Amino acid sequence: MPTLSKTANKNSLLALFVVLYYYYIGISEAAIIKKSSSDNEPTVTFGSLESDMMDNLIAQKHSETGNEIKQSYPDVRSTWLSQPVDHFNKTDKRVFDQHYMYNIKFKSKSGVAFLKIGGTKEISDIELGVASRPFLIWARKYGAACFFLEHRFFGKSQPFNDISVESYKYLTIEQVMADMRRFIIEMNKIFFVNVAKPRWIIFGCSYTGKFFIGALAAWFRATNEDLTSAAIASSSVIQARVDNFDYVWNEENILKKENPKCSEAVRLGMQEIISKLYTLNGRKYKLQAKFHANFIEIEETIVAFGKLVESDPQFRDLCSDVVKK
Repeated sequence: MPTLSKTANKNSLLALFVVLYYYYIGISEAAIIKKSSSDNEPTVTFGSLESDMMDNLIAQKHSETGNEIKQSYPDVRSTWLSQPVDHFNKTDKRVFDQHYMYNIKFKSKSGVAFLKIGGTKEISDIELGVASRPFLIWARKYGAACFFLEHRFFGKSQPFNDISVESYKYLTIEQVMADMRRFIIEMNKIFFVNVAKPRWIIFGCSYTGKFFIGALAAWFRATNEDLTSAAIASSSVIQARVDNFDYVWNEENILKKENPKCSEAVRLGMQEIISKLYTLNGRKYKLQAKFHANFIEIEETIVAFGKLVESDPQFRDLCSDVVKK
């Protein structure tokens, strides 16, 4: 059986890393640029890549003691809110526990509240616990209570214990925004009893923090003006469409500027991977053997992809490795 060349192997691996990272985590295109467009401006604050790497560094430094994970930030509280599985079917009595965190250290009589929506992973106390984050800097300035709501079907907020089509029909924008609306109403009852109209500011980047949460913040503000005062929607993809590849074009242009050889390696690697995905032989004997992942069963593939990106690969290092060799 013929084998791929060493260069092709490297190209394919790099391409898979890039594509899976985009698909599973998402990344702001500005986050991989070393400098901002103006010397007087800071580097991107909300770029997913920078944020994830910083989260990992902070977590390693402050959260881990041996095998025990400790609560790093005493001002952050973690708890649950019971949510309907289906907000739009009153006869469906099923509920699930939605995870959320809050920090009311800077809460004032102003009635200002910041709500950050979780992205495609478990929420972390880092977002509400690190004083240098813009979220908390603004909270201190405006006397805001801070909340972090985990997205349904991600992290610990699991309505079901499977990934079936039947279960995922409840993973919709409408259901997520209904979660948010009910969350705000319930938090008003707990934290703002004496405030006539709390001023909620919704925060999101891209989709939530990953993918479309910036869009979610914008959509929620537009459809829930009675509950919100503003939305900070960074790099939000508000015009959703099927097969949206414009984002990848932007990434390709950035890779070309960084190193044309790296961009070409990704292109060739993707061509090779795609050609093998179209045949059972390619999936089973080529890709499965190369990446040690089950490309036949979709559930196994999803798990393998998730494990692959847990290390938060850095594209600069990957590109440097490829072009050097």
